[in-house]
Amino acid sequence: MTMERPSLYCSGELGRIFLDGVQEVIGGGDLHAILEKAGIWAAAGAVTRDEEDKPLSYEQFTALQQALEESYGSRAGHGIALRAGRSAYRYLLRQFTGQLGVTGLEYRLLPTPNRLHIGLQSLARTISNNWAGRVSVQETDSSWVWTLEDSPWSRQPAGDEPVCHFVAGMVQEFMAWVSGGRFYPVNECQPCEAAGCRIEISKQPID
Repeated sequence: MTMERPSLYCSGELGRIFLDGVQEVIGGGDLHAILEKAGIWAAAGAVTRDEEDKPLSYEQFTALQQALEESYGSRAGHGIALRAGRSAYRYLLRQFTGQLGVTGLEYRLLPTPNRLHIGLQSLARTISNNWAGRVSVQETDSSWVWTLEDSPWSRQPAGDEPVCHFVAGMVQEFMAWVSGGRFYPVNECQPCEAAGCRIEISKQPID
């Protein structure tokens, strides 16, 4: 007999940030339709502010992304999730300014490589604190590598492509925000699986 794994949750704040990012890309009406398609219509209150923030289960998180792909097609759904992640960074910064620690004068006066290194560590900690898994950060000569351990996507059936587009988009926007608008390649470097999702962030911007 196969035992089902217990549900894990993202915080209500992170769930709202995700939904706000999606709403900014596709609009409120389409978001409500996606929520209904995903079978979590009640979560719309997190967008309309008609009810208290509710934690978003991993199953709900992945159902939203699957509903995007079913409604818009796989490639467009991935693009929406990536753009939603970029939009969501601004909401994350607003919600977790103190935890991130990237707006103070001392931080802003650091050289750009230091700001990126410290900020990526802080962003990983903030996300880790708001879902049941953990984001670890390793550094190589040419990149930083995020490993998303026990993320929402690592619990869905394994596929041939990475699916953690939302977090990749958030990291993209963070890199641009910290560096004054420069573009650093952010690559989802393997399909998400039980061991976790991996995202590689280049240290070399594309000018």
